[in-house]
Amino acid sequence: MNYWIIIDGVQRGPLSLDEVVAQPGMQPSTPVWHEGLSDWTTAREIPEIAARFRNSASSANPYAGSRYQSAYGAYQNPYAQGQNPYGQNPYGNFNPGNSGGTPPMPDTYLVWAILATICCCIPTGIVAIIYASKVSPAYYRGDYMAAVEASSKAELWTIISFVAGLIWAPFSVILGGII
Repeated sequence: MNYWIIIDGVQRGPLSLDEVVAQPGMQPSTPVWHEGLSDWTTAREIPEIAARFRNSASSANPYAGSRYQSAYGAYQNPYAQGQNPYGQNPYGNFNPGNSGGTPPMPDTYLVWAILATICCCIPTGIVAIIYASKVSPAYYRGDYMAAVEASSKAELWTIISFVAGLIWAPFSVILGGII
């Protein structure tokens, strides 16, 4: 039987069972497909491949079979290798961990938003903080466009807060002297 696998975002195949297990970077969470499957699945879900992982884990790991180790080996985070276990990345080939061609994270403006909230205008400053806090999570999940949009909105609301504070400052001084 021929198998196709995806390691580090690269599809490889057709491969024999021995070739699949011998692939560098092959993990139980690696996406695998073969004829007869309706969709991609993980290597741990295919019995003949999972058995190979169990055999290699028990010979290489003294904790295999104990409560410290699962039958499939140590957990490997597929996202740490830039691999999406649920199929293709919906945002193209963007990978935050990849230094080649990855755009830098947009400014969060979080410090400016906090200063604007404390010193100028609380309501609009809070909106700026909310948008500023959305930049990093969007960037690290691979949604670069959402990160850019949140960054630009954080910048806009920070500016609005500073301007509102400048407009309100003279009235605050005048009203403070009257009362």
